[in-house]
Amino acid sequence: MLARLAVAVCAVGLLVAADDPKADDAVKADLKKLEGSWTVDSVKADGPVPDEIKKTTLTFAGDKLTMKLPDGKAMTQQVKLDPKKDPKEMSFKPEKEEPNGAPGLAIYKLDGDTLTLVLGPPDKRPAKFEPPENGFLIVLKRKK
Repeated sequence: MLARLAVAVCAVGLLVAADDPKADDAVKADLKKLEGSWTVDSVKADGPVPDEIKKTTLTFAGDKLTMKLPDGKAMTQQVKLDPKKDPKEMSFKPEKEEPNGAPGLAIYKLDGDTLTLVLGPPDKRPAKFEPPENGFLIVLKRKK
């Protein structure tokens, strides 16, 4: 299950329309709002969720996301956002080639210090804020 989360998170991408300065501004604004460390508040899935997932920390810095697992391992991905979509879209791509490193596709919403991510299987972006088959709905809180 933790491996599914890692694969899903590794797969989420930034869709920036270079011809649209407003889109660039919206991406930069959301990336800025995401900066910092986030801890998992709750996780819902279509099956059992390992307790270790709740101990995972996500840190956003610019267009990079580092996911620190409870065993101390860390994975860094490039993050791409499309805040103009409804719901907003997030994609992750591993910085280094990793086994099962397919791009991750997600949707997100940010409400102050609460970030909700819905991660689908590597080849399918979720459409609504509920746990998809072979995916997760994760609520994160900004680490103070």
